[in-house]
Amino acid sequence: MKKLFSSKKLSFKIAFIFVIAIILVSGSIAAFMEYRILSEIDTSSKLRLQYTVKNAAEKCNPVFNDAIYRAGSIKKLAQANFDVAAYKTNPKGYFDTSVRPVFDNYVKQTISESVSVSAAFFSVYPDLTDTPNILEVFFIESDDGIVTSTPNTYEEFQDKQADEMQWFYGAFNSGKPYWTHKYVEKGVLMVSYVEPVIVGNVTVGVAGVDVYIDDIEKLVRDITLYKTGFALLEDNYNEFFESNNFIKNLDAREAAELHAAAEKNCGEVFEITLAGKRYMVAESHLINDYSFYIFAPKSEVNADAVASLIRFLIIFIIGMAAVTITGNLIGKSIGKPLTILTDYMKRAGETGDITLRPQDVETIRKLSEVRDEVGQSVEACAAFMERIHEVEEALGKIADGDLTTEVPLLSDKDALGISLRKMTHRLSRMFDEINISSAQVNSNAGQLANSSQELARGATGQASAVEELSVSIADISKKTKINAKMAETSAILSNEIKAGAEKGNGQMDKLIGAVADINKASKEINKVLKDINGIAFQTNILALNASVEAAHAGGHGKGFSVVANEVSLLANRSSEAAKNTGAMIENSIQKAELGMQIAQETAASLREIVDSIIKNTKIISKIAQNSEEQAAAILQINIGIDQVSQVIHQNSLTAEKSAEASEEMNSQAEVLQENVRRFKLRD
Repeated sequence: MKKLFSSKKLSFKIAFIFVIAIILVSGSIAAFMEYRILSEIDTSSKLRLQYTVKNAAEKCNPVFNDAIYRAGSIKKLAQANFDVAAYKTNPKGYFDTSVRPVFDNYVKQTISESVSVSAAFFSVYPDLTDTPNILEVFFIESDDGIVTSTPNTYEEFQDKQADEMQWFYGAFNSGKPYWTHKYVEKGVLMVSYVEPVIVGNVTVGVAGVDVYIDDIEKLVRDITLYKTGFALLEDNYNEFFESNNFIKNLDAREAAELHAAAEKNCGEVFEITLAGKRYMVAESHLINDYSFYIFAPKSEVNADAVASLIRFLIIFIIGMAAVTITGNLIGKSIGKPLTILTDYMKRAGETGDITLRPQDVETIRKLSEVRDEVGQSVEACAAFMERIHEVEEALGKIADGDLTTEVPLLSDKDALGISLRKMTHRLSRMFDEINISSAQVNSNAGQLANSSQELARGATGQASAVEELSVSIADISKKTKINAKMAETSAILSNEIKAGAEKGNGQMDKLIGAVADINKASKEINKVLKDINGIAFQTNILALNASVEAAHAGGHGKGFSVVANEVSLLANRSSEAAKNTGAMIENSIQKAELGMQIAQETAASLREIVDSIIKNTKIISKIAQNSEEQAAAILQINIGIDQVSQVIHQNSLTAEKSAEASEEMNSQAEVLQENVRRFKLRD
């Protein structure tokens, strides 16, 4: 390889490099395309499988969905119209008069409207009553129309085997919708869908339909993919619809692996090895828990990929041969003229000599006579190098500090000359502005340093003042807390005084009540005394009458007269005593009324005192509350003053640092001015 590239033939090198580059690029493209082709074919195969299984599922689901809808409609009709109590009372009569009229037309219509339903029924459980027959509405589609089927007798029903009655007991015993095993009736493959009929928590029977599925079996047989791809339909009893006995040839382990892979991939295409062969499999669940499988042999899928890859490689090899020949021709046409230009550029690159020597001028003249693109390129390159030499001289002067250097322009489109002229003008203007700005910076830095020092001294004074203010605020806060504590104590004492005053007011109310009771009792005694005076008066009258009667009696009434006189004396004494007692009681009543008036006035005064104490207590409590709030506010003020103090302290430090930075900036500005003076600037 080293000897190969030591050759000075540029045409060979260009052709060789061109071919190698094309091979590398093409190889990368070929590898990428191979990967893409295989990937696209794999993806396409998966999409094809998914489309096929989805399309098959879409053809099957309407059949099963129609069966679910029809059976559900019959069930809803039964649950809405079946009366268990009426049925138990008269099963046959109720069924014939109330059930059949409702169901006959509806069940017939169910069969006639559906192309896949061959029979529909509503059957009542025979042990619901002691009736000897299974009462049911059962219609089946015959060759000449829809006919009613005769129900079985109870004995016939009981004699049937469980597998014969799976359509009934599957739904009745589980209480859930039920799909039967597939079965053949009159040479047609069928399946039944049944739902339990529950009325008032009592399962009275079942409602269902018989469905043709021979079209679905035909769909399974007709699906083919690639050469030997095929389809399978698995029902919910793990029984398969198949056309090639594929499942029958699998052992139990492989069948379990298939189910596990389908469950794991959840509708995605997966690969599996069954019966010694690799398959790509797509699976789709139907609405009745059936599973539709599409199998494609992996070898047949890969065969398409290999054929596509071979076609691509043939095209690629032909293209590579054409590219190699073209590259060799291009290299020869370009390499020979460029050898001279290469020698010139090599000398310029190795020695830095960019001047046009006499032999270079002669070379350019010879190449210029050949008016092709290569000759023109060499001539243009030489002119460009001459211009570079002029620019190099101007840059040398600028590097020495002479910014007054002028570069002649070749034209108004001389980008290099215009840029160089703009550079010198702008550098001159920039250094002039830098000189002016540095002088201003120097002056401003001095002023900033002085201001920063003044600011630092002011900040120190502010910090001292804030510290004194903080001490004063702390003292005020302390006194405010003492005031709040005293106000709180005063409020407690006021509450105690208020309680005592309220207690005294209550006792005064009791005293008023007692005086009122005394006054009332005195008035009652006065009434008694008045009664005693009346009795004494009546006694005097009786004594006077007795004396008169004793006088009329003469000597015989003398003793009686003495007694009458004594009674009169006692009556007079009683009257006198009653008068004295009445006077005393009257005096007591007057004094009791006076005492009650004084007690009422005292009670009123006590109430006023209690009201005043309550108002005073509220005012003192408010003072205590305000004092606490004031203490809290003063505490916040104190915290704020501390923060202000910290800020002022920070400002003082910042001002000191700013002064130091200003002094440093002043010295740097002087250095900058000294450096700018080294350049020769334009006026």
